[in-house]
Amino acid sequence: MNKIVKAQGRPPKFNASRNAIKRILEALATGDSIRKAIAKENLSWNTFRKWMNEKPELREAYEQAKSDGIHFTLDQVEDQCKDMIKSANDKTANLNSIKALDILVRHKQFLASKLSPKTFGTDKQQLSLTNNKGEKFSIEWSK
Repeated sequence: MNKIVKAQGRPPKFNASRNAIKRILEALATGDSIRKAIAKENLSWNTFRKWMNEKPELREAYEQAKSDGIHFTLDQVEDQCKDMIKSANDKTANLNSIKALDILVRHKQFLASKLSPKTFGTDKQQLSLTNNKGEKFSIEWSK
């Protein structure tokens, strides 16, 4: 008769946390930060990073979820802009709300360009120098 042998020792944390990883990736895809997502699952950044280094498929899933989160967030900002335009047309928007939305849009553009420069960064880079006579020297290049 074959005996069923039970595995001894503590199960690997990664295998026990597959559902947590799914929830982390889902949170990233809906715009949450990685810090917030791993804190909800009671994981440390070092543990999650170690898993990504050991598992290339997790690294790919993380990058995809991060990209999806950027798109999700930009869509939210677009909806907020459309609502603000509607409010401005109805003359129910105030200047403080418009300015706050402008700051939010600029912040999200900046974050997107830094988190995913190939997709959301500018194509041209420029370096400008001005001497003490006010003469300007500029160099531009494409990525």
